[in-house]
Order: sequence, then C-alpha cells, then structure tokens
Amino acid sequence: MYLNHFGINLSDVFNPIQKYYCKDLDTVQLLLLRYEDINEWDKIINSNCNFKFKLVYKNKTSNSFDFYEDITNKIKYSIDELNLIYNDYFDKFYTENEKKEFINKWIL
Repeated sequence: MYLNHFGINLSDVFNPIQKYYCKDLDTVQLLLLRYEDINEWDKIINSNCNFKFKLVYKNKTSNSFDFYEDITNKIKYSIDELNLIYNDYFDKFYTENEKKEFINKWIL
C-alpha cells in the first residue's frame, strides 16, 4: 500500500531501534508507529516530527480488557507456527531481542 501510494517500501526504511518512520511528502506527512510502543508515542512524535502530539487515554472498554487479557494469557503457539509469524519481514520492524520476547510470550 505505501509503495503504491507514496513510493516508499516501509520494510526498507523503518528502523526498529527508533521505533518509528516519519517523512514529509508533498501532500501528507507519513508516520508509521508500532502499536506496542503506544506509551512512547508522545515522546517519539514530539521529538522527531514537525507537529506536536498528546495521546489522550480514554479506556471505555475496561470490561473488555479483562476478557482480552484472559484470552491472550491462554493462547500459545508451536515453534513452527511462531516461525511463520516472526519471519524475515517481521525482522524489518522489530529488534532481535523484541522478537525473542514475542516468541517467549506465545510459545507452547
């Protein structure tokens, strides 16, 4: 999608250590953030992009969160399944240590 619309291959330009990609284009400012870093979005955006940002936390689904947390604590995958998920493409967006943390979280 980004390659077709903006001429940018995000897997080539995203730096997992910086945890973001921001580029001024002619008609838009393109910003890619990882959801896992939501608690750092204010800092990342305000330090590196040409606009100011403040994330307002409004959790209107607190009951749903308990259900979500319960389910995610029970779901586990085999190493073969995890290798399909955490592949070479995944490596473009996450560090090796982050990949290991994901695998350890989800492995059977």
